[in-house]
Amino acid sequence: MSGVIGWIKGHLLIVVSCVLVVLFLPAGFVGSRMWNKNIRTKAETEFKDKDRQLSGQQRVQYTLPAVLAEESAIEETRAPNARVTAHYAKLKSSREEQVSEIVGRATAFNAEGHGVLVEGLFPEAVTARDQDALTREFTRRLVGDERQAGAYELFFRRQGAGSPPDPAEVGALLSDAQQRLQDQIAPSTGATRASLTPEQTKTMQEELAAQRVGLYAARADELAYYVLPDAITGAPTPGFAAVPTQVPVTTPPIETAFRWQWDYWALTDVLRAVSRANGDELGSPVGVPAAPIKRVDRVEVRVMNLAPADPNTARGSTAGVPASPTYTGRLGTPGDDFDVRMVRLEAVVAPAKLPRFFDALAQTNYMTVTGFQLEPLDPWAEIEAGYYYGSDHVARAVIDIETVWLRSWTAPLMPAKVREALGVKLPATEDAELDSEP
Repeated sequence: MSGVIGWIKGHLLIVVSCVLVVLFLPAGFVGSRMWNKNIRTKAETEFKDKDRQLSGQQRVQYTLPAVLAEESAIEETRAPNARVTAHYAKLKSSREEQVSEIVGRATAFNAEGHGVLVEGLFPEAVTARDQDALTREFTRRLVGDERQAGAYELFFRRQGAGSPPDPAEVGALLSDAQQRLQDQIAPSTGATRASLTPEQTKTMQEELAAQRVGLYAARADELAYYVLPDAITGAPTPGFAAVPTQVPVTTPPIETAFRWQWDYWALTDVLRAVSRANGDELGSPVGVPAAPIKRVDRVEVRVMNLAPADPNTARGSTAGVPASPTYTGRLGTPGDDFDVRMVRLEAVVAPAKLPRFFDALAQTNYMTVTGFQLEPLDPWAEIEAGYYYGSDHVARAVIDIETVWLRSWTAPLMPAKVREALGVKLPATEDAELDSEP
């Protein structure tokens, strides 16, 4: 024991230090916890103060508009932030560029091949005298005169459409063929001709029938499709527009001329789709026997309603669109960016090949089939009339087609009364320029 006490006395500083360490460890632990708590409480208080300050500032809503109909806009409400603002601005600019490019391509596709028959007439000529002269020139080009065929007839020629062989020419050819056959079967001796036996008569009739069908088939191979002479100019179905057949005595108003121009665009679009469906990969006609659309009996467009538009009516009848919704839901109302023209095609078709025509409609322009009917057809009666369709099963079809027209390119061509009737508003700069013209 005395040794331990001696050692402690000899090492007193070490012993005292150890005792202090043992005593201060619990106190230090308790003290440090109290100190950390004070720091944490102070930090939380400062954070809440800063958060209240930020929350008290003006908040802004960041929005990224939807591009597609099935999309939802992206929205975020928060305090102003330079980096967030720059981020949204960049995203919005990128989307606007993409939309602008798509709109440009869509407009170019929709407007392709739709030039006016007379330059300088639409929306209005500079002077009343010019407008009168240009309108008369327009109607002359549309219906034709002794100097030039009308626009529709010229269109059919460019398409390679036409009629079956002339019956008089066929009759003359078959008469010559019959004479040659008779000479071969029963040659004449002097002033007399040997009588044909029943078998010889049957043989000759079969040969003449084959030659007749051969003449029809040769003509069918030359054509893109048959077209009846009054397929466009005939009496219209109730509710459909009449196409003028002669230059009016009195110059029509500018809005009537524009309606005729628009009718021409709509009708020829459907016919361009017919030619596309009836062509090969290079666009050359495959001939009636191989074509899905054999003959165009009638093509007409619904009357374009130019009654003043009612902005308070959500659904109306503009540009010939029925008041009830269409199959696609497109109406072309005053608030829309497009108009709808309904076209009806009556034709002799090969039903099994019609998908080619439906595809051709979409490839030609914004066109959709909204109604379809088939009726049986007697092919032998058609051959008697000179129409040769090949080996395909054929039927008579009535096809309703919805055509869409973007106002981004049609509106600048519309006369003021047409724009007013359809509820079309031009950009402020364009509207001011047009209104300032004499």
